[in-house]
Amino acid sequence: MLRNRYVGYWKLGLRHGQGTFYYSNGSKYEGEWKDNLKNGYGVFTFEDGTCYTGPFENDRMINRAL
Repeated sequence: MLRNRYVGYWKLGLRHGQGTFYYSNGSKYEGEWKDNLKNGYGVFTFEDGTCYTGPFENDRMINRAL
């Protein structure tokens, strides 16, 4: 069973504003949401502990170096 969890602000039943999403694999996103999508500034912590800090647009990391 998946154990994803969201803690933060909602608007009309959608994640909106500041919030943290905890993924069942140990990853985590802390930052801004708009209409249920990661949008704005945030920090995504990957399962291995590495982080991406920066802008998100429509649920995607912008300018992420691979």
